[in-house]
Amino acid sequence: RVNPDNNLTWQRNTNGIASSGNAKAFVDHFNYLSIGQPDDLISPNMTIGIADSLWVSFRAAYKGQPNASFEILQVDISTNCGNTFTSVYNSTADLDFAEPPVVSSTSWSPSAISQWKRKSINLSSFVTAKSLLVRFRMINQKGNNFYLDDIKIDKKIFQNIDAGIVDVINPQAKMCVNSIAPAVVIKNFGKNILTSAN
Repeated sequence: RVNPDNNLTWQRNTNGIASSGNAKAFVDHFNYLSIGQPDDLISPNMTIGIADSLWVSFRAAYKGQPNASFEILQVDISTNCGNTFTSVYNSTADLDFAEPPVVSSTSWSPSAISQWKRKSINLSSFVTAKSLLVRFRMINQKGNNFYLDDIKIDKKIFQNIDAGIVDVINPQAKMCVNSIAPAVVIKNFGKNILTSAN
């Protein structure tokens, strides 16, 4: 954690319903008076290894407070052990993580699984790096509480040759003819250029 003002910051929380398990990360924005203050939750340095596709996914739950601005969530990536960061997500928390009604006048915690919203961010542009850090930065607006859970890094290695059918043109659902010429749409899921399919 990085807590520049040594005030309220990320902490473990067991109030309300977690996305999974019984605890989640949390920032108490409801009682946080310092508007504009950033607070960071930073992952360990993770080795990427061989990968063709890389994603970070997480679940979050949030509500704002009436007559207050919404908190801002930034997700940033560092490939040099935290010396510099590149932003991959920057938005007010209500847009992706607040179930209607999006505000509450009391200090809020999730009371239903439906209040947890999943977000996936494509990090494939970083696969050539040897390692990376993921930083979750909340910028306080003295709104309401933000909860974070189920952070996952997912990487995939594509096969050199890999094709699959994604749509069937013929035969259609109902065709009353004796002779049918099959027609399908094939997609290349591999790394090599697809030149034929048998």
